[in-house]
Amino acid sequence: MDPAPELRSVKELLSVALVMERAAASRYAALAHRMAEREQDDLADLFTRLGRLERDHARFLERRLAGHPLPPAADAAGLESPDLDEEASLTPQAVLRAALRSEERAQAHFERIAATAGEAAVRRLAAALAAEEAEHAARLAAALVRHAGTAADRGDGRGMHPAV
Repeated sequence: MDPAPELRSVKELLSVALVMERAAASRYAALAHRMAEREQDDLADLFTRLGRLERDHARFLERRLAGHPLPPAADAAGLESPDLDEEASLTPQAVLRAALRSEERAQAHFERIAATAGEAAVRRLAAALAAEEAEHAARLAAALVRHAGTAADRGDGRGMHPAV
């Protein structure tokens, strides 16, 4: 697990979170589209809702950062990137597991910041961001339970070699 970056200000944390939220919104939109193509409408809806949440979070962060130049945000965007195997089928289970891992990585990232940051305001904000990621992970975990052993996961031909 990567160590948390040393963030010295709320502004730095907001900029990292903004990069992550924008990237996650984009990925969820792509996943929603792919699930809609495969007639997995409930998953398309879930990913659409998660994408909206991420976009809403990004807008909130943008407003908080208004008028401030953004410091560099390193590789933060990769923390929420679903790591789907391009050779694997795009089944509900595979997509949900990858998205869940991504949200859990982002949650752990913010928890590490909350545990190690020197400034109290950074710790509080990081804890709040971790809680948001935990909420997203809970939605994905619930969907994973609902999709245990669906026909698409058994290989009905709808989930064919994605590139996310």
